[in-house]
Formats: sequence, C-alpha cells, structure tokens
Amino acid sequence: MLLVIFLITSNIVSQNINIFFDHNIPQFEFAANEIKIALKNKGFQSTLRPLKQISSYNTSDKIVLTLHSNKALLDQLHKEGPNLNVINKLSEQAYALRTLKDNYLSYWVVGGDVAGAMYGGLQIAENIAFNALDGVYNEEASPYLKKRGIKFNIALDNKSHSFDSDGDQDKSNIKDVWDITFWKSYLDDLARYRYNTLSFWTKHPFTCMIALEEYPDVVIHDVTDGYGNLVKKMTIEEKIAFWQEVMTYAKNRSIDIFYFTWNIFLSTAEGKYGITHKGTNENTKVYLRKSVEKFLLTYPHISGIGVTAGERMRDLNFDEREKWLWDTYVQGIMDAKKQQPNREIRFIHRHWNTACSDIMNHFKDYDGAFEFSFKYARAHMYSSPNIVFEDFLLEEMPEGTKSWWNVRNDDMFYLRWGDPEFTRDFLLGFDKEKTAGYLMGSDGYTWGRVYSSKKPLFQGKTEISKHWYNFMLWGRLGYNPQLSQDVFKIHLKQRFKTSTIDNLYKAWKTASKIIPQTTRFAWRDWDGNWYPEGCKSGKFLTVKDFMVGFTMEGSGILNIADYCQKVMNKEKISDITPFDVANNLENYSGTALDLINTVKAKDESELQLVKNDIIAFAHLGNYYSEKIRGATELALYANTQEKSHQKNAVNHLEKALIHWKLYAQVLDEQYLPKVLARTGKMDWNALTADVKQDIEIAKDFKGFDVNISFENIKDGNVYPVGTDLTVNLVIESNIEIETVGFVLNGEYLGVKKNAPFLWNANNTASLKNMNTGSYELKAWVKDNTGFRIDKIINIEVK
Repeated sequence: MLLVIFLITSNIVSQNINIFFDHNIPQFEFAANEIKIALKNKGFQSTLRPLKQISSYNTSDKIVLTLHSNKALLDQLHKEGPNLNVINKLSEQAYALRTLKDNYLSYWVVGGDVAGAMYGGLQIAENIAFNALDGVYNEEASPYLKKRGIKFNIALDNKSHSFDSDGDQDKSNIKDVWDITFWKSYLDDLARYRYNTLSFWTKHPFTCMIALEEYPDVVIHDVTDGYGNLVKKMTIEEKIAFWQEVMTYAKNRSIDIFYFTWNIFLSTAEGKYGITHKGTNENTKVYLRKSVEKFLLTYPHISGIGVTAGERMRDLNFDEREKWLWDTYVQGIMDAKKQQPNREIRFIHRHWNTACSDIMNHFKDYDGAFEFSFKYARAHMYSSPNIVFEDFLLEEMPEGTKSWWNVRNDDMFYLRWGDPEFTRDFLLGFDKEKTAGYLMGSDGYTWGRVYSSKKPLFQGKTEISKHWYNFMLWGRLGYNPQLSQDVFKIHLKQRFKTSTIDNLYKAWKTASKIIPQTTRFAWRDWDGNWYPEGCKSGKFLTVKDFMVGFTMEGSGILNIADYCQKVMNKEKISDITPFDVANNLENYSGTALDLINTVKAKDESELQLVKNDIIAFAHLGNYYSEKIRGATELALYANTQEKSHQKNAVNHLEKALIHWKLYAQVLDEQYLPKVLARTGKMDWNALTADVKQDIEIAKDFKGFDVNISFENIKDGNVYPVGTDLTVNLVIESNIEIETVGFVLNGEYLGVKKNAPFLWNANNTASLKNMNTGSYELKAWVKDNTGFRIDKIINIEVK
C-alpha cells in the first residue's frame, strides 16, 4: 500500500484529539489505544470517546473508527465530502481511510468488518507514528491472503507433548503457555502484524483441557515442566477457564484458533479404560470421539480441527487410516454440531502419510469447510521463494478445495532474519486460487519465551519481541505484499534511532540471503536432516556429507557429484555450479560485513544485538563458502586422483575453520548453548572439533563407492490402483554399512541391519492396496560414524 502524503498546516491541530469508537467492540478498543499511544509519542493528548458522543464534538479534531454498516454515521461522513461508493463495497478484513480538513482535522477509519476496522485503526496508528498528524490518507486496503497464521507447537505438560518436545526451549516453555500475560502480549503482537490465525499443534490436548465423566483418570492435574518440576498448581476446572480466557482474548483480536494433532497419540489415556494406540481398538475410537465432542463444546471459539494420518498408524493402510479419522474426529465434530447446529468447524486434513484419493474417498461429504494442509517448502521455508513441491498436490486436489501451506522454519532459532524481498516473493509464489492460508512455525521449537540469550534485554522475553522484524515481514506482507520497503525502513529507524538505516536495512537483507542460498545447495528435506545454524543433521555434517548431498529441486544448482561428472565428461555447464554457490555466499558475507560495520550501536542495546547477529550470519556464510569449495575439490580429487585438488580441499577447509571460529565467537558472546528437539545440542564451541576434523578427513581421504538400487522399481514407474508394492533394496558398498532405512512420502518405515532389506505389504501397511497418488521413495545407508547416503526415486499410482 503506497501512502500518499500531503502537509496539513499545524495550526489545524488542537491540543486534544478525540478518538471515537464503539467501546463494546474489543478490537476497536485495542486499535484506539494503539492510536492513543502513537499520539502521545508525538506529543498530542487524546481522549477515548463513545461513537454516540461524536455530534457533541463536531468542532474538534477527531479520529473515528466505525463499520461501513453504520449508515447513520457514514451519512455524516458523506455530508463532509467523501463519496461512499467504494466504502459500501468493503469486504472482510478490508478498510478505507479518509482524511477531512477544514477548520478541524478528521481521520476516518471505516471497516468492512470488525477486523478490517481494527487493521485500519492500526494503520492510522502507524501513520501517526511515522508522520505525526501531517498526513492525508484517502485509500482502501484488503487482504491479499485472507488467512495469515502461526503454527505453534505446544507442549502442555511433561506428560502432554507436542510431536517433539525434547528440546530445552520446549521443556522451559511449558510454564509459559500457562501464563495469561504471555498470551495477551503475544496475541496483541500477532494482531499488530496482521495475523488472524493461531494454530496449536499438540499430540493430544484433551487430557489437559477437558474433563470427561466417563474417563476421570486420564486428566492431568497441575502443570509439570519438561524437566519434571511442578511449576503450577491447577485444577482441571482452572485449566479450562484459562484456555477459555486465552481463546476469548484471541477472538477479541480477530484471531481464529485451530488445533492440529498427530495420530495415534493418547497421553495419559494410554493403557486406561482399554485404550491403546492400536488402530483397530474400538475403545480408543469411542474415547477420541467423545473427547473431540467435549473439546468443541467446552471451547466455542475453536474455529477448526486439523489431523494427521498418521505418525503412529503403521498398523493401518492409507484407506484404513482415513476411516479411523472419520470415525473419531469427524464423528466427534458431528456430535458437537448436533448440540450447536449453527457451529462452523473447518476440518483440515494434512497431506502427510496419505494420498488425496484416500482422503477424498472418506471426506468428500464432510458437512462444513474441508481443506488440505501441506508442507509447502518441506521443513525449510528459508530456502527458496520458488517452490515446486506442491505442484503434484495442486493437480490432485479436487476442484473447489484449497490447502493451507504449512510454512516450516526449522532453519534458524538463534539469529534474527530479515529479507522483505524474499518474503514477498515467497508469499506471491502461492497459487492464490487454491490457497486457504499459511501457517508459519517450527516442529522442533516452541516460539514462546527466549531462554538462549546471555543478554538480559531479551532473556525471558517473548520470541516474537526478539524476532519482531521477521514476524512483521511475514504478517504484513501476507496482508499486503506490495507494501513499500520504505515502511520497513521507517520501522527500523524508529526502533533504533540511527542515521545509517539504509545500510542496516541492506546489511540485514543481504545477510539473510545466506541461509537460503546454503540450504538450496545442501538440501535435506525434513526436520532433523538439516539445521544450517549448526551444520547439523542430528550429528555434524562433514565434508563427506556435502560431497554426496542433493541440491534443492527447482533451484537449478548442480550437486557436487553431478558437477564432477560433467567436468570429467568435459561437458559445457550452464547450471549453477557449487563454485558459483560458494562465490555467492562469499559476496553476501562480504557485503553484509561492509555495510553493518558502518552502523554504530551502543553496547548491550538491541541494535548491537541485531548487528552481532548480522555479523554472525556473515561469518557463517564465509564458512559455508569455503566448505563447499573444499567438498567440491575433494570430490574432484576422488574422480581424478590429482593431488592438487586434495591440496586445494585442505586449504579451503582450513579457511572454513577460521570463519567458524569467528562465528562461534560472536555466538558465544550473545547466546547460551541449548539442546534442540530435532538436532541435538547446539554448541558452537564443541562443534569446532568437528570442523577441524573435516581437515583431517580431506588429508586422509581414501574415497568411497556406495550404490543403492530399488530392485524392479525405476524412477517414474506407474502402477495401477490396488498395487501391493514390494521394495527390496540392493546395496553395493566398499564401506561398512551399519543400517539401511526406507522412507515413503516422508513416513519413516524403519531400518534394517542385515539383508534382505525388504519392505512389502506383509510387513508394511503403507505399501498395501495403494491408491491414486504420487509417492516419493527414499532409501538411505549409514555407516558407524553416521555418514549417510540417500537415494530417491518417485513413482505414481493411477
């Protein structure tokens, strides 16, 4: 949204500004108070007044918040000049701003609905913060994406986890998710940044959030954190009242609440009343159905339920999983709707460990809004704005259905990121017609309060306040992707009070290109497979791992093996090479360092902490630049046996060590090492030994030769519906293999230590009676050091 600004002479403005709004609408009150704060910061007094008093203050400066349905009030606006044709057509979440000036100044905010009026009020507050009362605003705005949301993995208790709550951040934040002051601050920030959806992801919320008379012993009393400490005494009645208050507060910020679960997880209900996680257990189905019904009746502000099929459903084939979900969640929803017939419940089915055809066979007649959810960029939103993984889903989705894009950040938990251009391009990459909305968040990290900072300025504060710039980019650009970069620059200037804003903006943007560029090259799709802040996949990823790694599909980047093959064949290379990637990273790092060194900050200030993060990004970029060069040279040595390549590899890896030490030094100044849920301990000093070991690997490199093949299955094969697939992996290797694993469409189907490496319909339900869909088959081998080589093929069932 471009702001057209004219000057209004200061003598028009009086000492006191009256702010008129309907005091019975909490969203209006929130926006009005934001305006009041902005006025105060610019030296103006203001008074909050009810709309009905507006006629008594016609001879005063005023700001008015109202709805376009308030015809009587809009008639007054019309008499003062503005045409109402556009205003009358405002849709949901849309607003119009109008400025009137004669003897007095009036700012009018007219919303298409309550949310739109709130966003318009927040925009006026921002305009005042930027320009005092010297601006004229006659414009409209409406959301580009109607649903802009957060994925919040939430552990409710030591006995009620999210999918993975083993990290220090997750364990520590259990107490905070039972703190109403946290939620009020967090939800206010979400509204400021234009988010209107908050999704909670937890294995089994029911034992902490409802009480079923038939199952009294499943309730979890009090709150115990992830370390086993009792942190709060609460009855189940108090817990219910707490979450009702949270959800009411969210509603009062026009934020919808969704709950997502994985299946089949049962928390403290497991083993009681005949309940087990077996998919054929009827007692479990009855319990889940009653839980869903009671959950929805207890919490009237829940707008949707999301499900997964399933992380713990391997005893069921794809079709059986869908029937299980229908018999539990959908039947529970229908039971609740019998008592609340006007209740609308969105049902969101994740496309994970299942296929569209199986889903629609069971859910095509769902009574209400039915939508998909898909991991849009796998687990790495900070990779590329040009994503291709959803292409097959867009083709398979039935006409008229839409998908929520699960936008996963499992890349960065410490450093502050900020690239408006990347954000804008990423959001514009969604197929808008088939987009229900997006949910941004992590699977292995709770974005609650900060517990990794050595600096008191942020330790114990909310993560959204530390990463405010990042959250603002994704929320504001989701509402309006055409928002000018000047808006973000002014926010930076107001927050940091420095004259070098252009350099700060450019340095931050440039440094933020480093992780995406690295991840496009060192592509490992799912959660724990790639953590670029620590160069980890559970374990540290060595130079050998980089040599055999894949690059991101659609990136146009050659992986090291393919690059070396083209070099050996003396082919002309038009793709992006590993050396091109290394050069890009070096250039990003050098530019970011040059720019940020011109920015002066006081010690311990937020600006200094941001500056340190940008410097850390730059050192990390230089580290990956040299590591990629070293890995490529070592691969060339393996292909040619020319010692010069080995010497070059060692030289680059020695430089990489220097950059890693600089990176670790910055992190050590600012942060505490912590255990992360998916990739283990992030300890930059301890990892320095691994970085050193890369040099020894290069010096002593003897080569390796590993070949993985799928017996009788070729990439691109097409099979008929109803196929029972047999996967037999044939491994040829000159290194000792400890385990062989198999993954189908992201579903981990186990490992084997000895041949035959066989998975079939008899031992793996997912391979039985397969339905229409696209399937990714990934096999991997791992030695006793954790060195892993993958082989991926894709098949279709039609």
